[in-house]
Amino acid sequence: MGKIRWNMKELSAEKRRLFKKVLKEVSEHENSQFDSMEQFMQHGTTTVRKHCINVAHVCLFLTTKFGIKVDEEAMIRGGLLHDYFLYDWHDFKIEYLIHGWTHPGKSMRNAIRDFQIGEIEQDMISHHMFPMTPFLPKTKEGAMIIIADKLCAAGETIGDRVNAKKKAMRMAKVKEARKESEKTISSAIRFAERKAIKNDQKIVIRLAEIRKGKKAQPGGKRSGWKLKKIVGRNAVKSA
Repeated sequence: MGKIRWNMKELSAEKRRLFKKVLKEVSEHENSQFDSMEQFMQHGTTTVRKHCINVAHVCLFLTTKFGIKVDEEAMIRGGLLHDYFLYDWHDFKIEYLIHGWTHPGKSMRNAIRDFQIGEIEQDMISHHMFPMTPFLPKTKEGAMIIIADKLCAAGETIGDRVNAKKKAMRMAKVKEARKESEKTISSAIRFAERKAIKNDQKIVIRLAEIRKGKKAQPGGKRSGWKLKKIVGRNAVKSA
């Protein structure tokens, strides 16, 4: 969820298959606009579609973890459609100022129009914003989505802020490391340049000595033929 991960591996393979089955049905239904919710943001960098999947995941995770008997298929479907309001509530419009109170009803009407949903799904969708919507749910699935929705909203919002801070710290470290690297490279280049200049000066001096007819000192400086060989090799490299 956002960057928060719920351990779905604790669920059995059968439950994971059920979740994927319901998700596919909702996504591929002939009247479905579920995938279009990917364009709308919900909390932080989490889209409405991803948020709905997170909530359905957490509902199934919690009921399994605590051994609560529910209609799992209906609960997953209700979780996936609980925010099926189909607009960007961050846009500046008067009616969106009360989005928190009005979107459960809008989501339920859209879900009834586009899908065949039962009483459990309707109960989940219409009451998931309790206590902002003042009426309590009538089903266990409806009570579960209230908890799951709050957990996901907190995780997506706080998780994004924590990850943004961590990213900023990583970028600062990378920037510092890059500066140190550039400093080291610059030092190495300056050292190489000084070394090359010094070597070139030695070659120029030795050539001048050869032209004047001076002989190489035994055991010390390079002989003339070796020097010519080195100069020739340097010329080839330069070319």
